[in-house]
Amino acid sequence: MTEGFPATYDLANLKWTLDGTSSDPVSDEKQSAPQGTQWTLTVTNKITVVITQGEFPDLFADGDEFKFSVFKSAASGGKTNEMDEGYIDVTDGP
Repeated sequence: MTEGFPATYDLANLKWTLDGTSSDPVSDEKQSAPQGTQWTLTVTNKITVVITQGEFPDLFADGDEFKFSVFKSAASGGKTNEMDEGYIDVTDGP
């Protein structure tokens, strides 16, 4: 099973919104967003994303987007998920 989660930035409201392909969108809005500000977006039992504001001039712009994919694969010893490009290995035993 694979599910996509795009996160999109709304500059006017200093808000990140995470949309799941099978869940309602979740948002985190701030009053200000200086360097180091963190937005936490959680879709219960599926994904938690923490996005951190960089430093000037690399601040988030309206419409900036991150795309996340979550997948499950079964193995005889439990669940093992592996991704390349930067390499992330998530292992959850039985």
